[in-house]
Amino acid sequence: MPTNENANYIWQLDRFRPDGSIDKVYNGDDEIRQLKATILNTFPNITGVVNASHAEINLLVGQTSIGDLLPMNASQFLRSDTDSAPISDAIISLGTTALRFKNIHAQSFTGSLTGNAATASKLAAARTITLSGDVSGSVNFDGSGNVTLNTTVANDSHTHDARYLQLTAKAVDSDKLDGINSTQFLRSDVADTKTSGNLRFNDNIKIEIGSSADITHFFNGTNYYTDINAGANWYLRDANSASAVRFTFDIDTGIGSASGDWQVTSDRRKKEVIGNIPLALSKLRQINGVLYRRKDLPDKEKIHAGVIAQEVQKVLPEVVTTGDDGYLTVSYGSLNALVIEAVKEVADRLQNYEIVIADLVTRLEELEKRCNK
Repeated sequence: MPTNENANYIWQLDRFRPDGSIDKVYNGDDEIRQLKATILNTFPNITGVVNASHAEINLLVGQTSIGDLLPMNASQFLRSDTDSAPISDAIISLGTTALRFKNIHAQSFTGSLTGNAATASKLAAARTITLSGDVSGSVNFDGSGNVTLNTTVANDSHTHDARYLQLTAKAVDSDKLDGINSTQFLRSDVADTKTSGNLRFNDNIKIEIGSSADITHFFNGTNYYTDINAGANWYLRDANSASAVRFTFDIDTGIGSASGDWQVTSDRRKKEVIGNIPLALSKLRQINGVLYRRKDLPDKEKIHAGVIAQEVQKVLPEVVTTGDDGYLTVSYGSLNALVIEAVKEVADRLQNYEIVIADLVTRLEELEKRCNK
């Protein structure tokens, strides 16, 4: 008896069976059941009507699943598991759907791209940037580095909106600023001379001298200040005598000295004399000559000699002044007037003592003469 055909899938069926030697009637039912089984095994996921034509099904060769059937060859699909062959003359339209690519190789893009080219070092084709009109110039740019665009402005060939430029400038005025010739300005890079007019600095505008503003001069509206910030001395020199130092001011100690006498105007013609200092000796005896250390100077161990301003103020306030900082100062030169009058009082007393002593000596001599008789 002929054996039934053994197949699980359509592609395993033998198109020549049953042949003439097989009893088709006897084996017909078995062959029908075999055919149905192979079709179900081959298409296990088809649960509806398939309307695609054989040509459309042939286009799906090499696909692993059948979604919406399209009249396309498998070579026209993008592969997700490997690099795909280049697509020519094709447009991918997604609408609002996102499509992600790891790497894209294309001859050209139409539209905008967002992101940075990780390995691009220059443009594929160099470009030329050109300016034309009143300002002209051009430069070639390929993106590999910065470029400089040199421009040329045509003389008198352009106008500026009055909102932005109030003056009309020409090449002949290139040496002027606001109509003032450049020779009228003081140079800051070389030695220069101001030949006329005043150079004014408003209140609290400082003149700084030295590479680190070592000396500062300014007027604050009330007083003029010189700030020496470097801790240096201030010397006044005579440039006509080999720069001999005439006055020295020690900033650290506050000591001033001169190569000659320090004189103060004392002409009688400028004075209205009120009278001599009364009781000078009594007043002088209330002033102590003291040794002291200055607490406000850098050298706090140096010993000085002088008087106490408060003691002087009690007996001779005319020689004591209260500074802007509230501290008292004494005019030591004027204090000499008190010393002079005190010495004169002592001299007058001595003179009187001499007269008294002389009288006493005369009387003693007379007594001795009487005693010797």
